[in-house]
This record gives sequence, structure tokens and C-alpha cells, in this order.
Amino acid sequence: MSRAPLTVLGAALVEMTEGGVVACLGVFVAVSALLGAPDEATRALALAGIAAVGGVVMVLVGVALLRLRRWSRAPAVVTQMLALPVGVSMVQSAQAAIGIPLLVVAVGGLVLLFVPATGRALL
Repeated sequence: MSRAPLTVLGAALVEMTEGGVVACLGVFVAVSALLGAPDEATRALALAGIAAVGGVVMVLVGVALLRLRRWSRAPAVVTQMLALPVGVSMVQSAQAAIGIPLLVVAVGGLVLLFVPATGRALL
């Protein structure tokens, strides 16, 4: 197995970090739901499950990037593109402290995924 270039390492780090954050948010929502109002618990637990599973999948995509799996680039691009409207929405809803870093990380992840060195490594 050949070594991954720095661009792939960076993209994998972005993907795994975002995945870890999403999974942690899922756990936080689950704990909050269990300690909160029972009428909201079902919806919150469903959201928590989706977030936890999605976060784990994102981490696995990051690992696949590190292993230079060809298929890993497409889901990584999709997750970064999905982060863009979330970041914009957060900025527009007066949560710029979260939205701006999310936008910076998502754009950075996309740049790393589309750099020619990444493309060559994942061929």
C-alpha cells in the first residue's frame, strides 16, 4: 500500500473530525432526551440515532480515505457539500460562531478532496 499524500491526510482528518463531532452531538441529544420531557424523547432519540450512525459512517469514510479507497472520495464530497448550507443557515440565524468555522472547514475539505494530488492518489 502506498503512502497517502498530505492532501488526502488532510481530507481524512477533516472528515473524521466532523464525523466525531456529529457522533458526539448525537450522544448529547440522546442524553438530553432521556433527561428531558418525555413527549419529545421519541423524536430526539430518533435524531440522536441518525446523528450517531451518520457520524460513525463519516469516520469510516475518513479511514477509507486514509487507506486510499477509490469509493471514499464521493461520500466525503457529499458530506462536505451538505455542510455548506448548514453553515450558511447558522450564519443567517445569528450563530456565526458555529457557522463560519463550519463553512471554513467544509470549503477546506472540498479543496483538499479536489486537489490533483488527491485525485491521483485515489485512482
